[in-house]
Amino acid sequence: MTAHDIPQAYISQLELERTQLSLNRAKEELETSNSILSSALSIAEVLPWSADLVTHTFSTDYNLYHHESASGPDDNGKYNISIDEYLKKVHPDFREHISTVFRELREGKRTEFHEVYQIHWYNDREYEWVNKQGTVFRYDVKGRPISVIGSGMVITKQKNMEESLRLAKEQAEQSNTLKSAFLANMSHEIRTPLNAIVGFSELLTETDNPEEKKEYADIILNNNALLLQLISDILDMAKIEAGTYDFHETYVDVNSILDEIEQSIRLRIKNEKVDLIFEERLPQCVLYTDRNRLIQVITNFLTNAIKFTESGIITMGYRLKDKHTIYFYVSDTGCGMSDEQCQHVFERFVKYNSFIQGTGLGLSICKMIVEKMGGEIGVNSIPDKGSVFWFTLPYRQE
Repeated sequence: MTAHDIPQAYISQLELERTQLSLNRAKEELETSNSILSSALSIAEVLPWSADLVTHTFSTDYNLYHHESASGPDDNGKYNISIDEYLKKVHPDFREHISTVFRELREGKRTEFHEVYQIHWYNDREYEWVNKQGTVFRYDVKGRPISVIGSGMVITKQKNMEESLRLAKEQAEQSNTLKSAFLANMSHEIRTPLNAIVGFSELLTETDNPEEKKEYADIILNNNALLLQLISDILDMAKIEAGTYDFHETYVDVNSILDEIEQSIRLRIKNEKVDLIFEERLPQCVLYTDRNRLIQVITNFLTNAIKFTESGIITMGYRLKDKHTIYFYVSDTGCGMSDEQCQHVFERFVKYNSFIQGTGLGLSICKMIVEKMGGEIGVNSIPDKGSVFWFTLPYRQE
């Protein structure tokens, strides 16, 4: 049988089957290719999208923009939302600009865009950073753009990392600045009592006058105490930086401790215009805490009150804030502080009066101590009226 003997209809059927087989193979290859592309985009967290500028509809492969007006997937498996609803999900800081971008696309004033902004991506509670780009894909017969295609990628983790790096850099720069200022300040602060100690020690050896000897000896003793405090603050801060600041909790009689502090502080008050009052206490109070750290914080509060109070009353006391919290305070009628100063007074190296000796570390050390012991610390102050420094501790008796 020759080819001429084969019916033409049979040949047409074979060609049709071959064509159908080729189409099926092409379809399978296309589906495989699309599957691979979809997987690659999913792994890369890239979301293809399109926008119909005629129907003002925004479409994606996934229902990421949940909204009451959003329907299920269409015949092509796309999830659609109006462009207006999409724009409502954009963060207010970027909404006007992104609206302008879409308007310019519709008006043919631009053919593409690349924007980074925040949007409610997966839910309506949290904004995500997205990196989006798009280009005009189709035009009508009059050359007007009618559709846009593009892709988007969530870059929130990247943005958060960039912000963390930026903050870390700022903190490092601030730390370097503060340390430089600290070293310069320490050089001055340490030199001042040392000069007094050396100078008056020489004068002490050159005089036989009893009154002058006592005066010089008192000056030397005061500057010795100041120098010791400076060195103690520096060492405490070094321990804080190294994470070796120790705490040893035990049972302490709060009234006994505060009585000791009151007696010690009275000896430091040389100004007759200033009085110290221990006004508020519980009949009995045994607290499970670090005795030395408790003394350190209250003493620091009282020492600062003496420095900044020229006349009036310094008051100390404590009370139960609630059954689980004990509240300590030191108030004074000194110069007080502004709200801005109160916000920064517990930061390291902060000094609001350069004429008063000190490291600017005491209150930051107190803050660390109180927080380490599970409490809170704060200050209430009015300029020219006075201040109340306070802290709380857990009221643990065992």
